[in-house]
Amino acid sequence: DNDAFSEVFAVAPGVLAETVGDPPMTIGSRVNGGLAVALQPRSTVGRRFELGRVIGDDAFYKTSDTWRPVTKARTPRQQFQRAFAAELLCPIAGVRQFLDEGRSETINDDIAQHFNVSTMVVDYQLQNQSRIGGRRIAGPYR
Repeated sequence: DNDAFSEVFAVAPGVLAETVGDPPMTIGSRVNGGLAVALQPRSTVGRRFELGRVIGDDAFYKTSDTWRPVTKARTPRQQFQRAFAAELLCPIAGVRQFLDEGRSETINDDIAQHFNVSTMVVDYQLQNQSRIGGRRIAGPYR
């Protein structure tokens, strides 16, 4: 949930729900040993995902640049951010547990609601898992 996510990543309560201003993109910046973030999306689900991207970028992308841009580009850096955020917020192990309990017409919606992500993130996780040699999952994810 948002409270646990905020606590683990030391995000001020309410940041994921609030929309302040209208930044043109999500961006993080290293400031005084911490990470400042301006989140673009208006929905809580979108804000969580974008924050996950910034966290992944900051943790794994080594650069002397203080800026942590989150864009729609398809560069390896941006693709990594998306993959990191998807796994952080909707771990494939948890998705597998849902699938092991049986498929239904609403399984992707159920998974998305459980992990507080969009169905696009669930689809991405299933597609990515089938690409990296994971267990084959029935459906369009082959």
